[in-house]
This record gives sequence, structure tokens and C-alpha cells, in this order.
Amino acid sequence: MSGYYVGDPCYVIDDARWSGITFDKEYIPRIIPGGDFEGLEPKDFCSALYHQFWLDTGKTEGRMENINVKWEQGGETFTVEVHDSPGGDATWEFPDLTDDLGRKVSLDVDAGLLAIVPLGACAVTNPEYYGAIFNHYPDLEVWVDGEYRVELNGVTNDDGCFECEECGDRVHMFDMMGDGVGPCCYEGEEE
Repeated sequence: MSGYYVGDPCYVIDDARWSGITFDKEYIPRIIPGGDFEGLEPKDFCSALYHQFWLDTGKTEGRMENINVKWEQGGETFTVEVHDSPGGDATWEFPDLTDDLGRKVSLDVDAGLLAIVPLGACAVTNPEYYGAIFNHYPDLEVWVDGEYRVELNGVTNDDGCFECEECGDRVHMFDMMGDGVGPCCYEGEEE
């Protein structure tokens, strides 16, 4: 099966192999100060992701960008490109982008991740239900220009930002102070 799924990998990786096999306190070194992954073979996707992140960066936590996880499905080994979703769980809408099935691209995120998954690595029979499908390897970038934005095949989504109603500055949704006002114009409560 050729082509690629783009979306949260939790929707297309086998639930029984998503986490919980080697993802425990004996495995993850950030829970054991000074621990490492030496000699351990990850058996679930989350452990494989953290293992590869540690191999690539020497870190056990932090922002994940372009982590290539080797993943076996159906007797074949695939490379899954994984990124953190800026801001965690969200829905990334791309109203000006369609996938190769002709659908507007909308990427729901539940595990805080975005990934490019070869269709052969998908354990579900209908990955198109959960994300975008492309015939050729897509280009995915997160944290575009250091902001809460995602770019897919050259189209940038920045739905996570709003205009401050007072000054018009772009403010991320997590920084809004309420009533459409950003920290740029927030005066705080009077005492």
C-alpha cells in the first residue's frame, strides 16, 4: 500500500501496541534520575518514540521535531516521522488545502502529536477517516517561526492565534486574557 497518512499517530497505530508494553517507570529514564535507554528494546509506539528521541538528542524530555521512528506493521518496517503538536491537543484546520482524496485538510490531535505515517504502517483499514492522505511524501513543519503554527505542503495554519481586540497584535489562544484582550493590552484588576 503506497501513500501517507498525516495526523495524530494514535488514531492509526494499533491500540494494543500504542503504549503500556515497555512504557513504564523502569523504562523511561526521566522517571529514574540518571537512567538511560541502553540495552532496552521498545515494544510499543510511545516507548519507541521516546527511545528514538533520546538517541537523536540525548534528552528524555522536550520539544519533539522530526523524530523518525522505525515501526513494524504486518512484517514490514516503516519510518514514521513524528512531531509535537504545538500547544498539544487541538484541531489544525487548513481551509486552503486538500489532500489527494480531494478533502479539505483537518487534523485532529488527541495524543499531542502530528506524524507522517506510511499507509502500510497503519493498523486501521480507513486512515483517511482520521487525517489527510497524500500519494507522495508530504512536507510537515511544526512550530513555524517559533510560533504555535503548523505548515503542511507549504500551507501554513495559524488558527491558534487571534487578534487582540484592543491593538490588533497576534496573540496565541493560550495567552489570551479573556474578553478578546491579549497580554499586550491587559491592565489587570484594579485594587
